[in-house]
Amino acid sequence: MANKKVVAAQPFDVSKYQTKGETAEIEISINEDKFLVTTRQLPWFEKSDITTKCMTFDSKSGEPELNSGLYLREILKRIVVDAPWFVNGVNSITDEFLNSIDGTLGAALEQLVPNAFTNEMTEIEVIKKES
Repeated sequence: MANKKVVAAQPFDVSKYQTKGETAEIEISINEDKFLVTTRQLPWFEKSDITTKCMTFDSKSGEPELNSGLYLREILKRIVVDAPWFVNGVNSITDEFLNSIDGTLGAALEQLVPNAFTNEMTEIEVIKKES
């Protein structure tokens, strides 16, 4: 019977998996207009919490349904931290702003919103520890 060499595992560094308040500037082009929007990464639980709050259940089938309008609204309010329309004391996306824009700008902003049901998945290996 061969002896297995045990390799010491590196200590787990949770900071590699935490959001750090980093932002990204994204250029949006609409026809001849180009502008920058600054977004922040949404922590996993915050996104999950928003998704849950936007879920309803069909009264007939009992199947869950996502209120996509509410989801888009709530996510945009949380991820956009700077945009050209943040002037005169406005420093966030508001319901009033979202209700005032046309479909062209709305469709462009919609591209910033992460899918409610997917995450960037990292392959993980589950090892059963025997006692």
